[in-house]
Amino acid sequence: GTLAPRPANHTHEFHDFQIVFGIGTGRCGTNSLWRLLKFQAFSLVTHEDRNIKPEPVWDLPEGEETRASIVKARLATYESVRQKYGNVLVGDVWSAHLPYVEEYLKQDPRIKVVVLERDRNSVVASFMKKTAHPET
Repeated sequence: GTLAPRPANHTHEFHDFQIVFGIGTGRCGTNSLWRLLKFQAFSLVTHEDRNIKPEPVWDLPEGEETRASIVKARLATYESVRQKYGNVLVGDVWSAHLPYVEEYLKQDPRIKVVVLERDRNSVVASFMKKTAHPET
């Protein structure tokens, strides 16, 4: 489908931030956070957006591509989406953003990062239930 922000029936005031990232391990609530954010008026937030391709920093080749240049390009993409849809809140929820958080905040301190944490035993139990493996 076409990516477009959810319309609102009221006027709005923008916060001092326009980009948000959610990070956390699998089974910690990233999908729930994404649903909460995407249903806000004037927001365009994705869940594990493969188009942004946040390759892990440790897999980058030496030389040309640096973390700073990747973040700069990524933030430019989010900014162009924001402008295209009328200055909306944009972002993505995906643990693959974790290696970039420090650089995101260095390049734009207004960015918000939501960190999700879940008890280890609950994460394991959730994975076991989801994959239908018997508990050990």
